[in-house]
Amino acid sequence: MGQGPVTAPLAGFEPPGAGHNDTVRHVRMGLGWGRAGGDGAIPSGAADLDAAALVFDGHTLLDAVYFDRLTSDDNAIRHHGGSLLSTGAGECEVITADLSRVHPRATAIVFVVTSYHRHTFDAVPNAYCRIMDSITRAELSFLDLTSTATTGMVVAAVQRTAAGWRLRPIGHPVNASHPLETLPALTKHLRR
Repeated sequence: MGQGPVTAPLAGFEPPGAGHNDTVRHVRMGLGWGRAGGDGAIPSGAADLDAAALVFDGHTLLDAVYFDRLTSDDNAIRHHGGSLLSTGAGECEVITADLSRVHPRATAIVFVVTSYHRHTFDAVPNAYCRIMDSITRAELSFLDLTSTATTGMVVAAVQRTAAGWRLRPIGHPVNASHPLETLPALTKHLRR
């Protein structure tokens, strides 16, 4: 068994345009890593990072979209498959969420990244995660995963508000090799 959750937020994580208060209707999470050598890094083909979207009603898990379950029950969230080999020119895994179609009971969607083979992110060449507005193509947050020696990351949450869905960057490292292993660390990031 691995260590328990890491509790410190990632230092220096700041989204582009931090402080903006715009709502979003359609978001895209991209997870990538690429080829690089040296510094004891594992070859990119040996890495297996996984993107996931976990859907909540308050603190209750309603749905999960990840490598083993590619579409949410409401068909609003889709995992577009994954690749163990990156060309270094794009994302290895992509998840999209059409927030207008999300189940009406859903209050939050939390995006997480885990390392299936338990490689720490600092050993995976050029590992990063970004959240984009799929309509405007604006990058809402970017996270360089190589700055942390953990196997999991709570990246961001999209919260339902009276005004609409709002993105809240989190950047909280955890130790997890499967998306559902992040659940104990998510409680403090869920708002009622």
